[in-house]
Amino acid sequence: MPIVKLKHVAALTVIACALGYLGAAGYRSGLVYYVGVEDLLTQTDRDGRRVRVFGTVGTQTERAGASDGEIRFELRGAQKFVPVVYHGAVPDGFASGREVVVEGMLNAEGYLAADVLMTKCASKYQGAASAKKVGG
Repeated sequence: MPIVKLKHVAALTVIACALGYLGAAGYRSGLVYYVGVEDLLTQTDRDGRRVRVFGTVGTQTERAGASDGEIRFELRGAQKFVPVVYHGAVPDGFASGREVVVEGMLNAEGYLAADVLMTKCASKYQGAASAKKVGG
């Protein structure tokens, strides 16, 4: 095999390995655990990891102005709750009693410092028969 072809094969092998490593590293860093409130509070190895938690919006303890973009509320599970401090745009459907999914990191003070907030909208997924019953 000529040296030029051997250099090309070696270069392509190095590039393929580097791309494979970067892809695997990016995939692993993008994985986020999805748990309920009770499951989150019983985990002992949660420090330093991003978590995605689902629950129901409880009491809103503070809602700063739209320019600040901070909201504080309780994320309630079946029996327990975790305080959440969220920074970002608040979805339209956000209200007490609504189901939400929050993503962020649990800090040392016990607050979930969140940067992702998604509301669940069950009415969007109702079938035509369900919509007719509701509408009459």
